[in-house]
This record gives sequence, structure tokens and C-alpha cells, in this order.
Amino acid sequence: MVRRDGVARVLLVVPPFHQLFIPAIGVSLLKAGLSRLGIDCDILYVNLQFAERISVELYTQVAVGGRHPALAGEWVFAGDLFGNEAPDPRGYVEEVLLGRYRDAYDRPFAELLTELRAEAPTFLDKVMEQVPWQDYAIVGITTTFQQNCAGLALLKRVKARHPEILTVMGGANCEGPMGGAIFDRFPFVDFVCSGEADQIFPELVQRLLAGKSARGLLGVFARGEPTFMGDATHAPKVLDLDRLPYPDYDDYFAQLRPSPLAAVETPLLPFQSSRGCWWGEKHHCKFCGLNGGGMDYRSKAPQHVLEEIDYLIDRYGVRDLYAVDAILDLKYLDTVIRELASRPRPPRLFYETKSNLTKAQLRLLARAGVRFLQPGIESLSTPILQLMDKGVTGLQNVRTLKWCREIGIQPEWNLLYGFPGEEPNDYEELANLVPSLTHLQPPAGGGEIRLDRFSPYFDQASSYGLVNVRASIAYWHIYPFPPVDLNRLAYYFDHDFADGRQPEQYTVDLREQIAAWRAHGSSAGLELHDQGDRLEIHDGRPIATRPVTILTGPARSAYLALDAGSTVDGVLGPLQTTLGRDAPSGQDVAGWLEQWTDARLVMREGSRYLSLAVDPTGRVQLPVEAFLENLTGVPS
Repeated sequence: MVRRDGVARVLLVVPPFHQLFIPAIGVSLLKAGLSRLGIDCDILYVNLQFAERISVELYTQVAVGGRHPALAGEWVFAGDLFGNEAPDPRGYVEEVLLGRYRDAYDRPFAELLTELRAEAPTFLDKVMEQVPWQDYAIVGITTTFQQNCAGLALLKRVKARHPEILTVMGGANCEGPMGGAIFDRFPFVDFVCSGEADQIFPELVQRLLAGKSARGLLGVFARGEPTFMGDATHAPKVLDLDRLPYPDYDDYFAQLRPSPLAAVETPLLPFQSSRGCWWGEKHHCKFCGLNGGGMDYRSKAPQHVLEEIDYLIDRYGVRDLYAVDAILDLKYLDTVIRELASRPRPPRLFYETKSNLTKAQLRLLARAGVRFLQPGIESLSTPILQLMDKGVTGLQNVRTLKWCREIGIQPEWNLLYGFPGEEPNDYEELANLVPSLTHLQPPAGGGEIRLDRFSPYFDQASSYGLVNVRASIAYWHIYPFPPVDLNRLAYYFDHDFADGRQPEQYTVDLREQIAAWRAHGSSAGLELHDQGDRLEIHDGRPIATRPVTILTGPARSAYLALDAGSTVDGVLGPLQTTLGRDAPSGQDVAGWLEQWTDARLVMREGSRYLSLAVDPTGRVQLPVEAFLENLTGVPS
């Protein structure tokens, strides 16, 4: 397979609706891997072209707004992909957008989406005209979340016009049975890669360019070759992440910089310091469908991570980095994070972690440039968290939100409900708690839990009382396939409860409180100002019983002792040590805690109490250079 310039080339395509301002790390790693072998590879960001055509606002609304299981982006290109076989589009509009997900979509949006669907064929035709397909021996599509139909529609065109080109699909939508369904239902896809493709894709490309068979490549579905089942449908995991190349984002920036999109937003650079989940290896969160190929946790050497961060910043001139890790390696706190914190101008980072970090650890993360954190908060109720197997308590989650507000980190979190075995009264308690927290960051999203493929709830549905499991409703209105194929293709699933419960009914009050919290936007303040001899608590929340509470003497010390959460005895002990016979009694301390709980200055969970007021002097400031850059938008 040699092209007219004497060089066999590979084209990897990023279709809509991948996020606009985050280059695709998967294909960027593959390109870098092919480059090591001397194989030329280009990456085409078709998603950028589509956003230019329809506007950033509308693109973003489809890509990340609304509800992911609605698959709005898939529906846009399904009409072109399936033609006359496509399900009646009116069914999707009425039963999915304006039916199941009516809380997230309205009819004007449905009309806009319908216009996009009508425009999709013209757009794809234009893409076909712009690309010199004859220069490529292999064309690959990456597909995650809402990229299936756009990618498949483009590959269908490529194969029809250039049957000599070999077509490949890979990505999260191709893991396990999903990849098998794509391979079986779309004969114009020659190969499907399931799982981590860092090793198998370069090997596949080498074989194909040499005219050899793909036989024996685990994780690869190939035309004319035996189909592997079970674990063999997943590619072997990369065990030594330090052997991976740095991702190559050259094509992304080459296509973004001349685009009008470049003036809209500064991109985030994805990097990866680990794969898998060290918590999930032992305690797989029941609703989590990530890491379909296995939870085995692997992380890069700290020095390798630092060098990769420096490389990306130096090469692309962007200081905003996005860790795609499922969870932060805690060993990095004393290595990677501490090194970044020591720098006069650290990058700005996003990381995912657990919510049981100490205040000192959160401060260290902030000094290292972590300004956005996903701490894995999905509930503020300990009984519900225990059902999830999260390994944290509701008090710890609230404490993390409080400390993030105080330190200057923005936490991204969701509040979920609908867990098998949950008690309705737990949601009554949550609804009562929420008004106390309106000075903290509200949940960005939430709702009834999804049943995702690869999660324990999906794999063991009947044991959790989940019945009638079937591909989520949107798939039925997008793909013209029988149920058996929809159930193989789907990542999101609908279900019923064996006991007939309806979580939407017993969470009404909580959802109303959450809506009010979001509308308020955490603009209310609950701040403490310590003057040394007196503690002033200023309360601007709607629920406030008095605007200012003043505490002196032992009462001041007692409130300050609740910063991380404590019991009556835990507060009393240090007071007795410090004050001796002048120390308050246990009854005095218990009385104060009861008063503060009634005034919603304190949260109580069992025998533990947590202060809710935030110290505004605790914020970790950006270094001067980064602060100036934030003001001017120009690197100093």
C-alpha cells in the first residue's frame, strides 16, 4: 500500500461531538506512537469544522449540555448514516428530547437540532471534498460518547468512494460487546479496536501496510479473521506507562489557530499520569462504568509526569492542563504536586481524586496550580455513599466542599439518587441539609443514576433488584436495529426496580432545594472572621437566623476545633488541657454544638459536628505572574 508520493500515510479523524477546546489525547498518542515507527500520520479535527459551521454555542449545547444519554449528537448524523432505514425522527423529538429529558431540552432546541440533522449530509459532503483521501492507506475514527454516527457516516462515504482505503474504528464506544456490534452491523468498517490501542494499533498499521494479516491481534475485530470472545475482545493493557510517547497535538493547533474558534477560548491540554483506579481495584463504585477493560491501576514515574507537563507547556504555549486520570496517585502529593507547588509559576491543573484529602493536601494542590478538582462527590448522605461503596462519608464530602471554597479550588461534583436499597428518608434529611450549604459550590449536575455498561449495577443487575434492563430509549430512536443488537451497542441502559419504587417521587423536595441552590449560585456567604479574642460569623444565607454571631473565650475555641469535624469529647479534650479547671463542661460544649446546629452554623452527622463557616483569609493565591496573566490574558 504505497501512495502517489511513495509514502503510505494514516489519517485519524476526530468527529463531532468531541469537545472543542480539548484536543483528543487518544489519537494524539497513537500518532506519536506511529511516528516512532516512521509511519506518517495526520489527525483531522472534523469537530472544529462542524462548530465553525453551526456556532460554538449550539455545538457546545449539543456536546456537553443537556443529558448525555439523550445522544442528541448521535441523532444529528443518524439520518445521513441510515437514510430511509432511520427511525422516524418525530419519535426521537417527542419521546426523548421532549419526553424523557424534557427537564433539559425544549421545543426551540429540538427545532435547532432538526435543522442540524438536515444539514449533516451537506457538511459531510464538504469534508469529503476537502480531504485528499487518495493520499491515505488507512483511515481511523475515534469514537467516545456522541461520536458514533458522525464517524460512521464519514467512514461509509470514504469506503464507498475509495474502497481501497482500509477503515478502522476505536475508542470507548468500541470496548467489548460495543465494538463487536459496530463490527457486525457496519460492514464498511474493516477493523475495530477494543480497549487500549497504544500497542495494538501501531502493530495493526504495520501489518496492514506490509500486506499482512491481523490474525492473532487481541482486541482487534478484523474482516475475514476469527472473532475473539471474552477477555480477548480487549487489547492488552499498557503496563509501563512511562514507555508511552508524549501526545502529539500539532494537528489540533494547526487547525485551531487559523480558525475563528481560536479567539473564543484557550484550549485545555490533556495529559495522563495514570490509568485505572486504585480505589476501584478493591472497591468498584457500584454505578461506575469506566475502565471497562479492568481497574488495574498504573501510574507514571513522577519525573516522567513533570517532564511531560513541561514538554506540553513549552511546545504549545498553553498553561492550562487537564489530567484525564480517573484518580490522582496519592504518591504524587509528595513528588509531582510538591515540585509544582515549589515553582514560581505552576501550570493551572484539573485533577480527579477522592474527597478524603486533608486540608493541608488541598492547600498543596492549590499551590501546585490545581484550580479545578473533581473529588468524586455524588452524595452528601453517608448511608447512600455506603450503598455506592465510595469509602467516604457525607461529612467528609461537605468538608471538602467547604475547604475548596476557602482555599480557592473549584470542585466539580454531582448529586445522584436512585441507588438500589436507598431509603427515602435519607433524601428528606438531604433536603433539610441543603439550605445550610448555599454558600458552597452547588452540584454541576446530577439526577437519577445511569445504568452504565461495565458497572457492577449493570453486571449484577438482578442481584441489586434491577430488572427489565434494556438499551436506553435514545438508542431505539437512533439505530434501526433489533433489541439484541441495541443491547450490544449501548453504553447507557434503562431499567426498572423489582420493588416498583419511583425515585423521582421521593426526591421532589431535594431536587427543589438543589434547583434553588444552583439558582443562588453560592453567592451567599457564611464567613468567620477571627479577631483573636473574638470570632465573628457573618451569615448571608437565605436560611440565616441572625446576620452576625459573636463567640468569645472557650466557645470561640470550640467552634474553631470543628473545622475538620469532631465529637463533643474531641472538642472538650483540648479545652481541658489548655484551660484546666476553667474549661467548660461536656454539657456546656454539647449545648453550644446544639445551638450552632440549630442556627445551621454546624452540620451534625451522628456524633460528629462540622463547622460550616468559611475563613476568607485561607485562600491560596496564584503567584504574581499567573495572576497578571489572568488579568491581561497575555503570558507575562
